[in-house]
Amino acid sequence: MKSKILTILIGLMVLCLAIVGQVRANPTTLYLDPSEVKGPPPNIGEEFTLTLRVDAVSDLYLWVATIEWDPKLLALAESPVEGGCLKYGGNLTTFLWTSIMPGKIVELTCTRLGHVPGADVPPAPSDLASIKFRVLNYSCETPITITFSKMLSSTGLSINHEVSVSKFTLLPSFIYSSDASGVEKNTFIIGEDVYVTVPATGETVTLYVTTNRAWDAGDSFEDYKVVKVSNVELSYCTVWDTVHVWTIPNDPSYAGKWYDIAMDRNNNGVYDNEDFIDDVTVAGGFFVIADLPLGTLFGLSASLLALAAFRSGRRQKEIN
Repeated sequence: MKSKILTILIGLMVLCLAIVGQVRANPTTLYLDPSEVKGPPPNIGEEFTLTLRVDAVSDLYLWVATIEWDPKLLALAESPVEGGCLKYGGNLTTFLWTSIMPGKIVELTCTRLGHVPGADVPPAPSDLASIKFRVLNYSCETPITITFSKMLSSTGLSINHEVSVSKFTLLPSFIYSSDASGVEKNTFIIGEDVYVTVPATGETVTLYVTTNRAWDAGDSFEDYKVVKVSNVELSYCTVWDTVHVWTIPNDPSYAGKWYDIAMDRNNNGVYDNEDFIDDVTVAGGFFVIADLPLGTLFGLSASLLALAAFRSGRRQKEIN
C-alpha cells in the first residue's frame, strides 16, 4: 500500500513539474504596434510611429532587435527613442544601436545597469522603444520586420519569445485616364480605347464616363453618364489597377468635348465623399478629338500640354 501511494505521489510531482515547465516554455511575443497602418493619413511625406513592445514577461534585463523595411517606400524620420519598460522603477539603462542604414536598424539594444533584477511586464509598461517613419511612396502591405532578436534575464538566460510583423499600406486617393499600360493619357481620338487607372483597393465598383461638369455631393452619375461599367472587380495590393472603360464610337459628334471618369466605390449611383473623379476644376478628365489635319493637331497639342502641366501640378499638390 505504501509503495502504491508513493508511486502515485511521484507521478503527481512529475506531472506538476511538466505543467510548470510547459508554462515557462510558453514564449512571450516581441512585436511592433500597431500591427497594421493604413493611410491616409499618413500620406506621402508624412510620418507615423510604431512602438516596439513585449507581451507579459518576467525578469527582462536586456533586449536586442534588428528591424528592416523597404527603403524605397519608407525612411526613418528620426533616431529611435527608448520606451519605459526597462526604466520602470527608476532603474538606470543604456539604449543604443550598432548602426542605422536605409531600410534597417541594426541591433537596437537596451539593458538595465547594475546587479538588479529584470523588469516584470506587467507591472512594468510594455513599450521598449518608439520608431518614427516617413512615407516615401505608395505601397500595399509592405512589411516592417524584426529580423533578429534576443531577450535575456538578469541571470543571463535567454528568454524564449516569438516575433510578429507590422504592415504599412498607402494606396492613392485619385484616378486618371490612361492607356492600357497605365500611362496617363488625356487626349483620345474617336475610335480609341479609353482606360482608367485606379487604386487597387480590391473593391467591386462601378465606373462611369460622364459629360464634364463641376460635381457636388449628391449629384447622380446616371444623369450625366455616357457609358457605365458595372461590377468591376479591382485587384488588391498592386497599388494601381488599369481598367478598360470605353471604346469611343467612330462618330465625330463625340469629338471636341471633355469627359470625366468616376469611380463609384459604394455603387449607389451618386457622387459622395468616398468616390473618385478624374476631372479638373474647369476642364474635364480627358478630351476627345477627331482625326484632324497635322497643323491643327500641333496647335491643339500645345493647349493640351499646358493643361497637362496644370493637372500634374494640381495632383502633386493634392498628394503633398
